[in-house]
Amino acid sequence: MSEFREMRRKRQQLSNDESVAILEKATAGTLALLGDDVQPKKYTNKFGRLNILKSS
Repeated sequence: MSEFREMRRKRQQLSNDESVAILEKATAGTLALLGDDVQPKKYTNKFGRLNILKSS
């Protein structure tokens, strides 16, 4: 059994390479995380490091 549920909208799912390319190109954004109790996280990308911002 996989630790993740299958995505409902499979046609919209990105490959790992596409996901990494987006994260490397963007300077800031919001990550939607999988899970029943997980909230979206804001992040910044500086100097090649992905920094998850603490929610207030």
